[in-house]
Amino acid sequence: MSDGRRAARLAGRIQRDLMELLVRGGAREPLLAEVVISEVRVTTDLSLARIYVRSMRPAASEAERERLLEALERAGGWLRRQLGAGLRVRRVPELRFAWDERIDEAARIERLLAELRKETPAGGEPDGEG
Repeated sequence: MSDGRRAARLAGRIQRDLMELLVRGGAREPLLAEVVISEVRVTTDLSLARIYVRSMRPAASEAERERLLEALERAGGWLRRQLGAGLRVRRVPELRFAWDERIDEAARIERLLAELRKETPAGGEPDGEG
C-alpha cells in the first residue's frame, strides 16, 4: 500500500477515535467536550498528526480558541495513549493541534462577495471605470 494512502487511512481513524474520546468526555478537561475535529493530516512517515479543530460554538473568540488549543495540548499525552490502545501501528504519531481557519476564511470571502454584489449595479458592470 502506498504511504499516502496509509497516512490518509490512519488520519481518518485518528479523527474518528479522537471525536469519540472527546464526545464520551473521557478527558478531565470539560472544555474539550466543545471541540470538533474537522480534519486530521498525518505525515507519510506516520510520525506526526496535525489535528485541525473548531469549537461547537459558532463564533468562538480568539481567547476561547487559545483556551481550547491549550486544553488540547495539556490532554495531548493522554489522548495519544488512548489512541495507542486502539490503533494498530508501531508508534502512535505525535499530536499537534491547530485551529481550522477554513470556515472563518470562507465567511470572510462571502462578506467580500456580498459587498461586491452591493456595489455592482443591475447591468453587471461595476461602478466606476469599465
